[in-house]
Amino acid sequence: MTIIRRFLPIALALFLATACSPAHPWQLPAGAEALGVAWSPDGSALATLYQTDREVTLRLQAFPGGKVRWQTTAAGHISTSPVPVAFAPDGSELAAVTGAELRRFTPDGASAGSFPLDGALWVPALTYDATNTLWLLVERRSKSQPQLTSLYLEHRDGEGNLLSSPLFLVNEAEAQWWQPFSPDGHFLTYPADFSTVAFRNLGAGTQQKWNLQNALGAKEAGGQLRAIWAVAVRPDGGEIAVGLHAKEAGYPLVMRVETSTGEVRGQFVPSRKAGESVTGLAYSTGGRLLAVGQPDASGNERVLHLFDLREPTKSQDLCRGEDCCIRSPAFSPDGQTLATLCKQRVALWPVAP
Repeated sequence: MTIIRRFLPIALALFLATACSPAHPWQLPAGAEALGVAWSPDGSALATLYQTDREVTLRLQAFPGGKVRWQTTAAGHISTSPVPVAFAPDGSELAAVTGAELRRFTPDGASAGSFPLDGALWVPALTYDATNTLWLLVERRSKSQPQLTSLYLEHRDGEGNLLSSPLFLVNEAEAQWWQPFSPDGHFLTYPADFSTVAFRNLGAGTQQKWNLQNALGAKEAGGQLRAIWAVAVRPDGGEIAVGLHAKEAGYPLVMRVETSTGEVRGQFVPSRKAGESVTGLAYSTGGRLLAVGQPDASGNERVLHLFDLREPTKSQDLCRGEDCCIRSPAFSPDGQTLATLCKQRVALWPVAP
């Protein structure tokens, strides 16, 4: 046991040093803005949503290789915020938000239907569950206070019919950096306020909330040093990763929260300067690795970290600098590739399983 303890840090360091090689980028058209990405359940294809000044395009490419299987384009311009793409668990269809509607497609690119998102200001996240019905986070104007926006959880069938009443979550949500759903659509996590994170079992309809005020080091909202900025849930639902915003240098930017108890299991990634935040989080399929996207206060000195959660104080920097792709990290189903987005490309990082 002593020998194991002695050589485990060395083995981990070797893993982190050799786990990844430089990314293999898939280029998007000139002037494009990448919005969302999703892996097919069998890992044989990658769907990318991107926009130009006048059009929104959903493209399915074979993996590996990147051969375009099909793409479809619609007139319009969405936003500069991430936009969701999701596959059904059985791979029978995928869905994407394009403009003011949600469109569904079969794996060969044929239309499987669509429905309008009436009154929706933005759909920051969506997922399928095991029954191939859709869960969506939808931002709408508050009915009681039209000057506010409210975020709702909606459960819909493929035709867009509500399967239950929309569930109010929060007002004025900053949801662009959330990865709130587990890959199988079983769980949802989101910040309920500046110091509280919520965890919901979608199938059971149960929810828990944990106030992280003490762990955050803030006594009240007005005096907060850090706010919850990004969230992701481990595929098995046992843990939440919370990305934070720091007003002072030296504070950890990532927190791990056990979902059964709300216990904070660890904090790491110290901020380099005031104003830093985490804007991308993703667990690998087995939950052992965590990808963390971290811009600096100016957004130029980006870093993409890869952590082995058995020893989270050590990490591999997959890229660093102004051209580092850190948006919307997503692991392939086999956990051997990490996809990230930047303005005109999809970066694909080989990861040791």
